[in-house]
Amino acid sequence: MQHPLISFFLVGVQFATLIYLILTSPLTLASPLAFSLFLGGVLLGLAALFVMRKSRFNTTPDVRERSLLITTGPYALIRHPMYTSVILIALGLLLEAPDTARLIVFTLLCIDLNIKYRYEEYLLNQAFPETYPAYITHTKALIPFVY
Repeated sequence: MQHPLISFFLVGVQFATLIYLILTSPLTLASPLAFSLFLGGVLLGLAALFVMRKSRFNTTPDVRERSLLITTGPYALIRHPMYTSVILIALGLLLEAPDTARLIVFTLLCIDLNIKYRYEEYLLNQAFPETYPAYITHTKALIPFVY
């Protein structure tokens, strides 16, 4: 069962942590590693959005009516490429200007996304009981071939 308050709380934490990392970052990413992670995250996110256009995109983990289960593009390797893209972008921002407060905020973001993806998987399993269990057997949640 979907709980909109849980969904909005999780999205609120995600956006608050990202906004903090953006506002406390330098205007440019000079580190090649930070820039590569940031750019990789942006590109992965764009690829996921492009593939997701076939379904009903939603910023909350709630599954909308008439949604489709997308299993192509980046979704063929990982079930939550949008969350992975957020983590890569945030990690790039963190590495450009690391400090204790930003590390805590990044950790909070990762915890939030972990809870959010697990909640979303619960909802997807309910929405697609015939196909989702098979889909999760051959894909990883966030990191291809690892996790």
